[in-house]
Amino acid sequence: MNYARANFAFLKNRSVEVREEYFQRLQTALKPLLGAPDIAASLRKQQPHALFRLLHAKRKTVRLGDQELVAQLLSRRDLFVAPVRESPSVFRFHEIGTRLLLASKEATAKGPRLATLYVVVGLVPLFPLAQYLVRPQTQGSWDLFGKVPMSATYEWWKASGIAAAIALAIGIAAYCGFAMAK
Repeated sequence: MNYARANFAFLKNRSVEVREEYFQRLQTALKPLLGAPDIAASLRKQQPHALFRLLHAKRKTVRLGDQELVAQLLSRRDLFVAPVRESPSVFRFHEIGTRLLLASKEATAKGPRLATLYVVVGLVPLFPLAQYLVRPQTQGSWDLFGKVPMSATYEWWKASGIAAAIALAIGIAAYCGFAMAK
């Protein structure tokens, strides 16, 4: 039986510090936009993913001078890290399962980095499930700091991958139904 599971090191105290540090960075970066009541209210609620979605929705409607700032903030998804209740399920059974892969753009090896949890077959990622802020440790273990919002491209890839999986399941069920009816 081929079964593998990733090892996550949950550093509760450190992860809280890192999330607070990133939230402080986000607060500082958002100072020019705090005149907008909905952005200020979302920041006070301390819900980074909701704030990310709000900025994404308002990116074209904010003042022309602030559009570049909003675009820069949206490109820094690590600033919008949110706590997770438990580690993501990373497993493989007969080369089918999930796998956490680091973002290739990240050059720093010591600091927190973005990693994406994919559904995989063999070594091929089929579609992403979520993205996390992690720090790689030795032998496949990770320090997990929180979950970050997925980019629009990844959201589209995820939706189309799930739709394809559902269509495949319906197709297999229909084929099996017709084969048994004969």
